[in-house]
Amino acid sequence: MAKFCYLMTGIIIIPLWCASCNDNNPRKEIQKIVKEWIGKTVLLPQDIQPTSYSCDTVYDPAKSKKPFRILNFTDSIGCTSCKLKLLTWNAYVREIDTTLADKVDFLFYFHPQNERELGLILRADGFELPFYIDRKNEIDRLNGFPKNQACQCFLLDSTNKVLLVGNPTHKPRLWELYKEIISGKKADRVPTTDIRIARPEIEVPDLRIGRTAQAAFVLENTGNKPLVITHIDASCGCTKPSWNRSPVMPGEKSEIKVEIIPDKAGAFDKTLRVFCNTSAGSTSLKIIGMVEE
Repeated sequence: MAKFCYLMTGIIIIPLWCASCNDNNPRKEIQKIVKEWIGKTVLLPQDIQPTSYSCDTVYDPAKSKKPFRILNFTDSIGCTSCKLKLLTWNAYVREIDTTLADKVDFLFYFHPQNERELGLILRADGFELPFYIDRKNEIDRLNGFPKNQACQCFLLDSTNKVLLVGNPTHKPRLWELYKEIISGKKADRVPTTDIRIARPEIEVPDLRIGRTAQAAFVLENTGNKPLVITHIDASCGCTKPSWNRSPVMPGEKSEIKVEIIPDKAGAFDKTLRVFCNTSAGSTSLKIIGMVEE
């Protein structure tokens, strides 16, 4: 395992990191962060108990004996809903539960500016895993995490030693690397295809705070290989996409439905990233409108 991780670090992680963290960061700075954190041991606060909204008896993943842990830290700066990306994490957790549940646990540490807002977001997005409310920001004080939010996620071994750095919700190719290390198997490459979207931007009329609206995008597979949509990343929790997860055959179409629940008045401008097996790896959809009280 040690040799494997070293090779992954030297050859693959750094290019992925350049894309998974802020694109404006110089390459040397990214390499410096990777070099600093790979092999480092993350310290966990001892006096923070896990919380869960799905059960009364809460499992503590920090005490797990599984060989791997995925630790994600979210601080209190900026848009909480945008930073959490809970719908994407939910999809990743479901995938792990079906294939690698016995090998990895998830540790979510939140340092919220508004604890009530965080609770509402977690419940609205159906987040069922245990999590830690770090009111004093202890885990960051103990470790001094990188300031870039895309770099505050780590794959750890059972002793909390860092094997990978980078938030896979920002870069799905990084998620494939997470799974390769956890499973010990290299993922098969999916053949690419082409797509066409008749209306990549939709204006939704008569949007109102708290009232549900709908939008639908139609994707056509114009290539000669099946189209596979792996997941869709919404820019915030007020847009919830759903789609048929079966492959879209060449020449066929598929619909992405989006449930919209605006939470504030004013201009509404939200982007969804559709991750699929095209040469670009993803495509963007946009929903715009004006929200009334």
